[in-house]
Amino acid sequence: RDELQMLLALVLSICSGLMAPLPAFLFGQLVQQLSQPSTIPSKPTAYQVRSWFARVLRAFDIGDADLFLRWSTEAAAFAPFFVAGALLALATGYAVVGMWTRISDVQLHRLRVAYLRAMLRKDVAWIDGNGPAALSAQLSYDCSMMRAGMCEKVGFMIHYTCVFCICICLATRASKYLMLSLLVISPLLAFAGYHLTKVMGELGRRMQAAYAAAGAVVEQALRCVRAVAAYGGEPAECARYAALLADVERLGVRHGVSMGFGLGITALATFATYALAFYVGSHLLAADRSYAHKHYGELGCSHPAASCVRGSDVCVGLLCMLMGSFALGTAWPNGQAIAFARGYALKVFDVIGSASRIDPVADVGAMLPKVRGALSLRGVHFAYPSRRDALVLRGLTLEVDAGRTVALVGPSGA
Repeated sequence: RDELQMLLALVLSICSGLMAPLPAFLFGQLVQQLSQPSTIPSKPTAYQVRSWFARVLRAFDIGDADLFLRWSTEAAAFAPFFVAGALLALATGYAVVGMWTRISDVQLHRLRVAYLRAMLRKDVAWIDGNGPAALSAQLSYDCSMMRAGMCEKVGFMIHYTCVFCICICLATRASKYLMLSLLVISPLLAFAGYHLTKVMGELGRRMQAAYAAAGAVVEQALRCVRAVAAYGGEPAECARYAALLADVERLGVRHGVSMGFGLGITALATFATYALAFYVGSHLLAADRSYAHKHYGELGCSHPAASCVRGSDVCVGLLCMLMGSFALGTAWPNGQAIAFARGYALKVFDVIGSASRIDPVADVGAMLPKVRGALSLRGVHFAYPSRRDALVLRGLTLEVDAGRTVALVGPSGA
Protein backbone atom coordinates (compact mmCIF):
# COMPACT_ATOMS: atom_id res chain seq x y z
CA ARG A 1 0.00 0.00 0.00
CA ASP A 2 2.79 2.44 0.86
CA GLU A 3 4.53 1.69 -2.42
CA LEU A 4 1.36 2.48 -4.37
CA GLN A 5 0.88 5.74 -2.47
CA MET A 6 4.48 6.75 -3.09
CA LEU A 7 4.15 5.91 -6.77
CA LEU A 8 0.96 7.99 -7.02
CA ALA A 9 2.58 10.89 -5.14
CA LEU A 10 5.63 10.66 -7.42
CA VAL A 11 3.50 10.80 -10.57
CA LEU A 12 1.43 13.72 -9.26
CA SER A 13 4.56 15.60 -8.18
CA ILE A 14 6.00 15.20 -11.67
CA CYS A 15 2.72 16.41 -13.14
CA SER A 16 2.82 19.39 -10.79
CA GLY A 17 6.29 20.24 -12.05
CA LEU A 18 5.12 19.92 -15.63
CA MET A 19 2.14 22.18 -14.96
CA ALA A 20 4.20 25.08 -13.57
CA PRO A 21 5.69 26.31 -16.88
CA LEU A 22 2.36 25.90 -18.72
CA PRO A 23 1.22 29.51 -18.06
CA ALA A 24 4.45 30.81 -19.59
CA PHE A 25 3.85 28.79 -22.75
CA LEU A 26 0.20 29.88 -22.97
CA PHE A 27 1.19 33.49 -22.30
CA GLY A 28 3.63 33.35 -25.19
CA GLN A 29 0.93 32.06 -27.51
CA LEU A 30 -1.43 34.77 -26.26
CA VAL A 31 1.18 37.44 -26.95
CA GLN A 32 1.61 36.09 -30.46
CA GLN A 33 -2.14 36.11 -30.98
CA LEU A 34 -2.49 39.71 -29.77
CA SER A 35 0.50 40.99 -31.75
CA GLN A 36 -0.55 39.86 -35.23
CA PRO A 37 0.78 40.44 -37.82
CA SER A 38 4.23 39.37 -36.64
CA THR A 39 6.11 39.17 -39.96
CA ILE A 40 7.74 42.44 -41.00
CA PRO A 41 10.25 42.74 -43.87
CA SER A 42 13.69 43.97 -42.91
CA LYS A 43 13.37 46.93 -45.32
CA PRO A 44 9.65 47.73 -45.64
CA THR A 45 8.30 50.35 -47.93
CA ALA A 46 6.84 53.63 -46.68
CA TYR A 47 3.31 52.32 -47.26
CA GLN A 48 4.08 49.13 -45.31
CA VAL A 49 5.57 51.16 -42.47
CA ARG A 50 2.50 53.34 -42.28
CA SER A 51 0.23 50.30 -42.50
CA TRP A 52 2.09 48.39 -39.77
CA PHE A 53 2.31 51.39 -37.44
CA ALA A 54 -1.36 52.05 -37.99
CA ARG A 55 -2.18 48.48 -36.96
CA VAL A 56 0.01 48.76 -33.89
CA LEU A 57 -1.58 52.03 -32.87
CA ARG A 58 -4.99 50.54 -33.50
CA ALA A 59 -4.15 47.58 -31.28
CA PHE A 60 -3.40 49.95 -28.37
CA ASP A 61 -5.89 52.70 -29.13
CA ILE A 62 -7.66 53.17 -25.78
CA GLY A 63 -10.11 55.51 -27.45
CA ASP A 64 -11.50 52.68 -29.56
CA ALA A 65 -14.78 51.46 -28.12
CA ASP A 66 -14.17 47.98 -29.55
CA LEU A 67 -10.59 47.66 -28.22
CA PHE A 68 -11.32 45.39 -25.27
CA LEU A 69 -13.89 43.48 -27.30
CA ARG A 70 -11.24 42.64 -29.89
CA TRP A 71 -8.77 41.72 -27.18
CA SER A 72 -11.25 39.48 -25.38
CA THR A 73 -12.28 37.83 -28.66
CA GLU A 74 -8.66 36.98 -29.49
CA ALA A 75 -7.82 35.89 -25.96
CA ALA A 76 -11.04 34.00 -25.21
CA ALA A 77 -9.63 30.81 -26.70
CA PHE A 78 -6.90 30.74 -24.03
CA ALA A 79 -9.23 31.10 -21.05
CA PRO A 80 -10.28 27.39 -20.88
CA PHE A 81 -6.63 26.34 -20.98
CA PHE A 82 -5.78 28.62 -18.06
CA VAL A 83 -8.78 27.37 -16.06
CA ALA A 84 -7.91 23.74 -16.74
CA GLY A 85 -4.28 24.41 -15.82
CA ALA A 86 -5.35 26.03 -12.55
CA LEU A 87 -7.51 23.05 -11.59
CA LEU A 88 -4.78 20.56 -12.45
CA ALA A 89 -2.23 22.63 -10.53
CA LEU A 90 -4.55 22.57 -7.49
CA ALA A 91 -4.90 18.79 -7.64
CA THR A 92 -1.24 18.04 -8.25
CA GLY A 93 -0.04 20.70 -5.79
CA TYR A 94 -1.89 18.90 -3.01
CA ALA A 95 0.12 15.77 -3.75
CA VAL A 96 3.41 17.67 -3.42
CA VAL A 97 2.65 18.49 0.22
CA GLY A 98 -0.30 16.46 1.48
CA MET A 99 0.44 12.99 0.20
CA TRP A 100 4.17 13.07 0.90
CA THR A 101 3.52 14.40 4.44
CA ARG A 102 1.06 11.61 5.16
CA ILE A 103 3.39 8.95 3.77
CA SER A 104 6.32 10.31 5.79
CA ASP A 105 4.32 10.45 9.05
CA VAL A 106 3.20 6.84 8.65
CA GLN A 107 6.74 5.65 7.96
CA LEU A 108 8.19 7.66 10.87
CA HIS A 109 5.60 6.13 13.22
CA ARG A 110 6.62 2.64 12.13
CA LEU A 111 10.26 3.61 12.52
CA ARG A 112 9.70 4.80 16.10
CA VAL A 113 7.92 1.56 16.98
CA ALA A 114 10.73 -0.53 15.45
CA TYR A 115 13.35 1.56 17.28
CA LEU A 116 11.58 1.11 20.61
CA ARG A 117 11.30 -2.66 20.10
CA ALA A 118 14.99 -2.83 19.19
CA MET A 119 15.92 -0.90 22.35
CA LEU A 120 13.86 -3.20 24.56
CA ARG A 121 15.71 -6.22 23.15
CA LYS A 122 19.18 -4.79 23.84
CA ASP A 123 21.27 -6.11 26.69
CA VAL A 124 22.20 -4.05 29.77
CA ALA A 125 25.75 -3.52 28.53
CA TRP A 126 24.50 -1.78 25.37
CA ILE A 127 22.07 0.37 27.36
CA ASP A 128 24.80 1.38 29.79
CA GLY A 129 27.26 2.18 27.02
CA ASN A 130 24.84 4.38 25.08
CA GLY A 131 23.37 6.30 28.01
CA PRO A 132 19.82 5.25 28.90
CA ALA A 133 18.72 8.83 29.62
CA ALA A 134 19.81 10.08 26.19
CA LEU A 135 18.30 7.28 24.12
CA SER A 136 14.74 8.63 24.09
CA ALA A 137 15.92 12.17 23.45
CA GLN A 138 18.20 10.94 20.67
CA LEU A 139 15.31 9.06 19.08
CA SER A 140 13.11 12.15 19.17
CA TYR A 141 15.86 14.36 17.73
CA ASP A 142 16.84 11.91 14.98
CA CYS A 143 13.21 11.40 13.94
CA SER A 144 12.57 15.14 13.89
CA MET A 145 15.62 15.66 11.68
CA MET A 146 14.48 12.84 9.42
CA ARG A 147 11.03 14.39 9.19
CA ALA A 148 12.64 17.72 8.22
CA GLY A 149 14.17 15.94 5.23
CA MET A 150 11.04 14.02 4.33
CA CYS A 151 7.42 15.15 4.02
CA GLU A 152 7.10 18.06 1.61
CA LYS A 153 10.85 18.22 0.95
CA VAL A 154 10.63 15.12 -1.25
CA GLY A 155 7.68 16.54 -3.16
CA PHE A 156 9.35 19.94 -3.55
CA MET A 157 12.56 18.31 -4.79
CA ILE A 158 10.69 16.37 -7.48
CA HIS A 159 8.50 19.37 -8.35
CA TYR A 160 11.29 21.92 -8.78
CA THR A 161 13.53 19.47 -10.62
CA CYS A 162 10.76 18.82 -13.13
CA VAL A 163 10.12 22.57 -13.41
CA PHE A 164 13.78 23.17 -14.25
CA CYS A 165 13.90 20.39 -16.83
CA ILE A 166 10.67 21.33 -18.61
CA CYS A 167 11.61 25.03 -18.58
CA ILE A 168 14.92 24.24 -20.26
CA CYS A 169 13.09 22.14 -22.86
CA LEU A 170 10.52 24.87 -23.58
CA ALA A 171 13.20 27.57 -23.77
CA THR A 172 15.23 25.41 -26.17
CA ARG A 173 12.14 24.82 -28.28
CA ALA A 174 11.45 28.55 -28.41
CA SER A 175 15.03 29.55 -29.31
CA LYS A 176 18.12 27.59 -28.47
CA TYR A 177 20.35 30.62 -29.05
CA LEU A 178 18.33 32.69 -26.61
CA MET A 179 18.39 29.85 -24.09
CA LEU A 180 22.17 29.52 -24.33
CA SER A 181 22.55 33.28 -23.91
CA LEU A 182 20.37 33.35 -20.78
CA LEU A 183 22.29 30.43 -19.26
CA VAL A 184 25.01 32.96 -18.46
CA ILE A 185 22.78 34.58 -15.84
CA SER A 186 21.11 31.36 -14.67
CA PRO A 187 23.71 30.67 -11.92
CA LEU A 188 23.03 34.11 -10.44
CA LEU A 189 19.28 33.46 -10.47
CA ALA A 190 19.80 30.01 -8.96
CA PHE A 191 21.98 31.51 -6.22
CA ALA A 192 19.27 34.07 -5.46
CA GLY A 193 16.67 31.32 -5.10
CA TYR A 194 19.03 29.25 -2.94
CA HIS A 195 19.84 32.23 -0.70
CA LEU A 196 16.22 33.16 -0.10
CA THR A 197 15.23 29.54 0.56
CA LYS A 198 18.14 28.11 2.53
CA VAL A 199 19.94 31.00 4.24
CA MET A 200 16.81 32.90 5.22
CA GLY A 201 15.16 29.75 6.53
CA GLU A 202 18.21 28.88 8.62
CA LEU A 203 18.44 32.39 10.10
CA GLY A 204 14.71 32.32 10.85
CA ARG A 205 15.06 29.06 12.78
CA ARG A 206 18.03 30.41 14.75
CA MET A 207 16.09 33.55 15.64
CA GLN A 208 13.17 31.44 16.82
CA ALA A 209 15.49 29.34 19.00
CA ALA A 210 17.07 32.50 20.47
CA TYR A 211 13.63 33.94 21.26
CA ALA A 212 12.68 30.63 22.90
CA ALA A 213 15.82 30.72 25.10
CA ALA A 214 15.07 34.29 26.21
CA GLY A 215 11.46 33.37 26.89
CA ALA A 216 12.58 30.39 28.99
CA VAL A 217 14.58 32.75 31.26
CA VAL A 218 11.52 34.95 31.76
CA GLU A 219 9.29 31.95 32.44
CA GLN A 220 11.74 30.53 34.98
CA ALA A 221 12.08 33.86 36.76
CA LEU A 222 8.32 34.40 36.94
CA ARG A 223 7.74 30.86 38.18
CA CYS A 224 10.17 31.43 41.06
CA VAL A 225 9.45 35.12 41.51
CA ARG A 226 9.32 34.88 45.31
CA ALA A 227 12.73 33.28 45.53
CA VAL A 228 14.18 35.77 43.03
CA ALA A 229 12.79 38.71 45.00
CA ALA A 230 13.85 37.26 48.36
CA TYR A 231 17.49 36.88 47.30
CA GLY A 232 17.59 40.10 45.28
CA GLY A 233 18.14 38.32 41.99
CA GLU A 234 16.25 40.77 39.78
CA PRO A 235 19.39 42.44 38.36
CA ALA A 236 20.99 39.09 37.58
CA GLU A 237 17.86 37.81 35.84
CA CYS A 238 17.53 41.05 33.88
CA ALA A 239 21.18 40.73 32.83
CA ARG A 240 20.62 37.16 31.67
CA TYR A 241 17.57 38.20 29.69
CA ALA A 242 19.39 41.18 28.15
CA ALA A 243 22.31 38.97 27.12
CA LEU A 244 19.99 36.57 25.34
CA LEU A 245 18.15 39.45 23.70
CA ALA A 246 21.50 40.69 22.40
CA ASP A 247 21.84 37.42 20.50
CA VAL A 248 18.34 37.88 19.13
CA GLU A 249 19.21 41.42 18.02
CA ARG A 250 22.39 40.24 16.33
CA LEU A 251 20.51 37.52 14.47
CA GLY A 252 17.80 40.02 13.52
CA VAL A 253 20.38 42.36 12.01
CA ARG A 254 21.90 39.48 10.06
CA HIS A 255 18.43 38.43 8.94
CA GLY A 256 17.66 41.93 7.67
CA VAL A 257 20.99 42.29 5.88
CA SER A 258 20.65 38.86 4.32
CA MET A 259 17.08 39.60 3.25
CA GLY A 260 18.14 42.85 1.60
CA PHE A 261 21.09 41.15 -0.07
CA GLY A 262 18.90 38.32 -1.35
CA LEU A 263 16.23 40.64 -2.70
CA GLY A 264 18.88 42.84 -4.29
CA ILE A 265 20.54 39.90 -6.01
CA THR A 266 17.14 38.67 -7.14
CA ALA A 267 16.22 42.05 -8.63
CA LEU A 268 19.65 42.40 -10.26
CA ALA A 269 19.48 38.95 -11.82
CA THR A 270 15.87 39.43 -12.94
CA PHE A 271 16.46 42.78 -14.65
CA ALA A 272 19.73 41.54 -16.14
CA THR A 273 17.85 38.56 -17.59
CA TYR A 274 15.18 40.85 -19.04
CA ALA A 275 17.81 43.12 -20.57
CA LEU A 276 19.82 40.26 -22.08
CA ALA A 277 16.67 38.51 -23.35
CA PHE A 278 15.37 41.63 -25.07
CA TYR A 279 18.78 42.45 -26.51
CA VAL A 280 19.46 38.97 -27.88
CA GLY A 281 15.82 38.48 -28.87
CA SER A 282 15.71 41.70 -30.88
CA HIS A 283 18.88 40.71 -32.73
CA LEU A 284 17.47 37.26 -33.44
CA LEU A 285 14.19 38.74 -34.65
CA ALA A 286 15.97 41.16 -36.99
CA ALA A 287 18.41 38.55 -38.29
CA ASP A 288 15.71 35.95 -38.97
CA ARG A 289 13.46 38.42 -40.75
CA SER A 290 16.32 39.75 -42.82
CA TYR A 291 17.32 36.20 -43.78
CA ALA A 292 13.70 35.23 -44.61
CA HIS A 293 13.15 38.39 -46.68
CA LYS A 294 16.38 37.77 -48.56
CA HIS A 295 15.67 34.11 -49.40
CA TYR A 296 11.86 33.99 -49.61
CA GLY A 297 11.06 37.42 -50.99
CA GLU A 298 7.93 39.27 -49.95
CA LEU A 299 6.55 36.30 -48.05
CA GLY A 300 9.44 36.49 -45.61
CA CYS A 301 8.71 34.63 -42.40
CA SER A 302 5.26 33.71 -43.72
CA HIS A 303 6.88 31.26 -46.11
CA PRO A 304 6.26 27.63 -45.06
CA ALA A 305 9.99 26.85 -45.16
CA ALA A 306 10.96 29.84 -43.00
CA SER A 307 11.69 29.28 -39.31
CA CYS A 308 11.82 32.73 -37.77
CA VAL A 309 11.98 33.61 -34.11
CA ARG A 310 8.74 35.26 -33.03
CA GLY A 311 8.00 37.68 -30.26
CA SER A 312 6.17 34.94 -28.40
CA ASP A 313 9.31 32.78 -28.55
CA VAL A 314 11.28 35.53 -26.82
CA CYS A 315 8.60 35.81 -24.10
CA VAL A 316 8.48 32.05 -23.58
CA GLY A 317 12.27 31.76 -23.47
CA LEU A 318 12.57 34.64 -21.00
CA LEU A 319 9.85 33.41 -18.62
CA CYS A 320 10.98 29.79 -18.77
CA MET A 321 14.61 30.64 -18.02
CA LEU A 322 13.57 32.84 -15.10
CA MET A 323 11.30 30.16 -13.70
CA GLY A 324 13.76 27.34 -14.33
CA SER A 325 16.70 29.14 -12.73
CA PHE A 326 14.74 29.99 -9.59
CA ALA A 327 13.44 26.40 -9.48
CA LEU A 328 17.00 25.07 -9.61
CA GLY A 329 18.04 27.30 -6.72
CA THR A 330 14.98 26.28 -4.71
CA ALA A 331 15.45 22.56 -5.37
CA TRP A 332 19.02 22.54 -4.01
CA PRO A 333 18.14 23.20 -0.31
CA ASN A 334 15.49 20.48 -0.45
CA GLY A 335 18.11 18.07 -1.77
CA GLN A 336 20.44 19.04 1.08
CA ALA A 337 17.68 18.42 3.64
CA ILE A 338 17.06 14.97 2.16
CA ALA A 339 20.81 14.20 2.32
CA PHE A 340 20.96 15.27 6.00
CA ALA A 341 17.91 13.13 6.77
CA ARG A 342 19.62 10.11 5.25
CA GLY A 343 22.59 10.68 7.56
CA TYR A 344 20.36 10.68 10.65
CA ALA A 345 18.44 7.67 9.33
CA LEU A 346 21.67 5.64 9.22
CA LYS A 347 22.05 5.92 13.00
CA VAL A 348 18.47 4.85 13.61
CA PHE A 349 18.70 1.88 11.25
CA ASP A 350 22.01 0.85 12.84
CA VAL A 351 20.22 0.50 16.17
CA ILE A 352 17.32 -1.38 14.60
CA GLY A 353 19.53 -3.68 12.55
CA SER A 354 22.18 -4.51 15.18
CA ALA A 355 21.63 -7.83 16.95
CA SER A 356 21.77 -8.06 20.74
CA ARG A 357 24.03 -10.63 22.38
CA ILE A 358 21.29 -11.33 24.94
CA ASP A 359 17.84 -11.23 23.42
CA PRO A 360 15.13 -11.53 26.11
CA VAL A 361 12.33 -12.31 23.65
CA ALA A 362 14.19 -14.83 21.49
CA ASP A 363 12.98 -18.43 21.37
CA VAL A 364 16.44 -19.95 20.89
CA GLY A 365 18.55 -21.49 23.66
CA ALA A 366 18.13 -24.15 26.30
CA MET A 367 14.64 -24.39 27.78
CA LEU A 368 14.57 -25.88 31.30
CA PRO A 369 11.66 -28.28 31.80
CA LYS A 370 11.15 -27.21 35.44
CA VAL A 371 12.29 -24.13 37.36
CA ARG A 372 12.07 -24.00 41.18
CA GLY A 373 13.12 -20.33 41.50
CA ALA A 374 16.03 -20.63 43.96
CA LEU A 375 19.11 -18.50 43.14
CA SER A 376 22.68 -19.21 44.18
CA LEU A 377 25.59 -16.82 43.57
CA ARG A 378 29.12 -17.87 44.55
CA GLY A 379 32.15 -15.60 44.20
CA VAL A 380 30.62 -13.32 41.56
CA HIS A 381 32.68 -10.38 40.24
CA PHE A 382 30.88 -7.91 37.99
CA ALA A 383 31.62 -4.59 36.27
CA TYR A 384 29.72 -2.70 33.58
CA PRO A 385 31.39 -2.81 30.14
CA SER A 386 31.59 0.98 30.02
CA ARG A 387 33.39 1.10 33.42
CA ARG A 388 35.45 -2.07 33.64
CA ASP A 389 37.85 -0.56 36.17
CA ALA A 390 35.03 0.03 38.68
CA LEU A 391 33.86 -3.32 40.08
CA VAL A 392 30.27 -3.38 41.22
CA LEU A 393 30.37 -6.85 42.75
CA ARG A 394 33.53 -8.24 44.36
CA GLY A 395 33.28 -11.94 45.15
CA LEU A 396 29.59 -11.85 46.00
CA THR A 397 28.16 -15.04 47.46
CA LEU A 398 24.43 -15.09 47.97
CA GLU A 399 21.69 -17.66 48.48
CA VAL A 400 18.11 -16.65 47.63
CA ASP A 401 15.31 -19.11 48.33
CA ALA A 402 12.34 -19.46 46.05
CA GLY A 403 9.64 -16.87 46.68
CA ARG A 404 11.89 -14.39 48.51
CA THR A 405 12.50 -10.79 47.36
CA VAL A 406 16.04 -9.45 47.67
CA ALA A 407 17.27 -5.94 46.80
CA LEU A 408 20.94 -5.09 46.18
CA VAL A 409 21.61 -1.44 47.19
CA GLY A 410 24.90 0.35 46.64
CA PRO A 411 26.50 3.18 48.63
CA SER A 412 24.60 5.81 46.61
CA GLY A 413 21.28 4.12 47.23
CA ALA A 414 20.94 2.84 43.66
